[in-house]
Amino acid sequence: MKRILLSGYYGFGNLGDEAILEATVHSFRQAQPDLEIAVLSAQPQATAQAYGVHAAHRARPGSVLRELRRCNLLLSGGGGLIQDSTSANSAVYYLGIMRLAQLLGRKTMVFAQGLGPVRLSRNVRLTRSAFRRAQAITVRDEASAEWLCSIGVTHPEPQVAADLAFLLKPAPPEEANEVLAQAGVRADEGLLGISVRPWHEAPFHSLYEIRSAANDICRQLGLRPVFVPMHPAQDLPLAQTWAHALAAKAAILPADLRPSLALAVVARMSLLIGMRLHGLIFAAMAGVPLVGLSYDPKVDALLAELEEQPLGPLDRISADQIAAAALAAWQDRDERRQRLRSHAAALRERAGVSISGALACVD
Repeated sequence: MKRILLSGYYGFGNLGDEAILEATVHSFRQAQPDLEIAVLSAQPQATAQAYGVHAAHRARPGSVLRELRRCNLLLSGGGGLIQDSTSANSAVYYLGIMRLAQLLGRKTMVFAQGLGPVRLSRNVRLTRSAFRRAQAITVRDEASAEWLCSIGVTHPEPQVAADLAFLLKPAPPEEANEVLAQAGVRADEGLLGISVRPWHEAPFHSLYEIRSAANDICRQLGLRPVFVPMHPAQDLPLAQTWAHALAAKAAILPADLRPSLALAVVARMSLLIGMRLHGLIFAAMAGVPLVGLSYDPKVDALLAELEEQPLGPLDRISADQIAAAALAAWQDRDERRQRLRSHAAALRERAGVSISGALACVD
């Protein structure tokens, strides 16, 4: 029986990465039910229970080595693993797992990754070395493919797919309504989704401008603010602080939502403003008009795919700009809903390229 091993940012409670994992596992099971799936996770017991897979601790060398020896194919991804903006050593970990698999004679695939920014020459060299030895490469945006070509990774040829979260299926609407009701939200309320994060390169006044804009939007459109903490460990403290500062009574989504349920809840929003990539992806999938705040190239790449203009950079953004963009999205909401759903459907098709590519590699 064939066995794949997934290496990514799994088990850390980040809804975006967990959405990738949930969608990936579901897609593989639909396509090839007898395929064995294993995951390297920071919380292997929770991952195994949530997704019905075998899981091993990603930080224990013995466990990692054992899983690499047992697999037929290592999938590195999805998500934005190879970058050094949040950590100089994060890329080294993921590339090291790839190289170890290759040294053990295992097949490897770069699996729907979004790449960069990579500023350290060491990390560029390591990327080139590991990726050139892979059996296949899929990336989630054109910019990632172009960067690989610029550093000399042309074989295997990078194939542009899409973020695997586009394959996620939403939970039933009744479950979403129950979550919102428990948060004190009435079924007839219009909602402004807010998906923001702390960011070390964003000055304090930028976050103040975003918060001020949220106040203006809620007042002008009669919407209730609902915070969507995509990575609760980082986002929840900010949401709790902002909730007390907003004029309208704010709701905060629970920190323990599974990805498919979070997607269904986002579908209940009337409008969403966001920094978080997967908050914006969820909105696009649900056809929710959105305002994307540019803090990272991956957000700009997504918004370009959706024919949306990013607002930023954050250090020069103003509350008036954000509020004006939100009001424009609201006034044009019917056309935008249709356009977002159309683009999301196309990206869903492209996301499937990574699944079929992996199945071809493992055979």
